[in-house]
Amino acid sequence: MLSKSFKYPLLNNKEWLEDLYNNKKLSTVTIAELAGAKTANSARQALIRFGIPVRSSRESIIHNRIDEGFILDYP
Repeated sequence: MLSKSFKYPLLNNKEWLEDLYNNKKLSTVTIAELAGAKTANSARQALIRFGIPVRSSRESIIHNRIDEGFILDYP
């Protein structure tokens, strides 16, 4: 039986979590903010609870990278 988050009901919605995390590629920090949670760990634990694979730190950096406007010009 899955435990539930009583403080953050949105974190009990597997489809919502999958959509934001897998389809929209949002971070656990952003998902936690949307759910009203204080830390990203709440979102991370919800993903784990539903068996949704959590991205590694490296994958998170790649998905959440902000374009810094650098252009590399190779000859």
